[in-house]
Amino acid sequence: MVVPINFGSTRTGGVESSLAISALQRIQFSAALTWTDARITEAESAYIGNKVPFVPEWDLELGVGVRPLSWLSLRWSFSYLAGSYDSRTNLFAQAPRPIHNLGLRINPNDNLPWLSLEARNLGDSTTWTGPRDPLHPENGDVVRRIEDFRGNPLPGRSLLLSIGWKVSPPTTQASPR
Repeated sequence: MVVPINFGSTRTGGVESSLAISALQRIQFSAALTWTDARITEAESAYIGNKVPFVPEWDLELGVGVRPLSWLSLRWSFSYLAGSYDSRTNLFAQAPRPIHNLGLRINPNDNLPWLSLEARNLGDSTTWTGPRDPLHPENGDVVRRIEDFRGNPLPGRSLLLSIGWKVSPPTTQASPR
C-alpha cells in the first residue's frame, strides 16, 4: 500500500555513483551509492525544512559474482537502505535495512534449462528496536517491524528456486525467386 502525500513544494537533490569491475573474466565486482536530500519547502510552518517521508538519505548496493566454471556462477550481494521517516513531522523513524543475499546459478548449456537458487535476507532482518516515544526517550524502546513499503512488512529469510531457458528467435529462410 502506498499513501500519497501532498506538499506545497519540495526540493530534492542528490548524487548517484556506480562502479563495475570485471577481473579474469570470472570475477565481477559492482557497487552503487546514492545520496538523496529531499526536503519540504512549502507546507505548514512546522514541517518546512523537514525531510520528505519515505525517502531514505542513503542507498548502497554491493555485489561480488564468481564464475568458477563456465556453467556455474555464485553471487553475494548486500544492500543498505538508510532509515527514513514515516511522516512529515520527522518524529518516527523507519529502520535502516541491511540485507545480505546469496545466489547460485547452474547453466550447463545454452540449449538446456538453467537452474537458480537464491537465498534472500540471510540475516532474517524483520524487526528493529526504536524509541517508544521519540519526544520522551526516557520511556524506553520498543521492538517494531521493518516495513518495506508503508504497511508491508519486510519479508524475512527466503529461498527462491527458478528454472528457465533461453529461447532463440525463429530463423527465417529467404524464399527462392
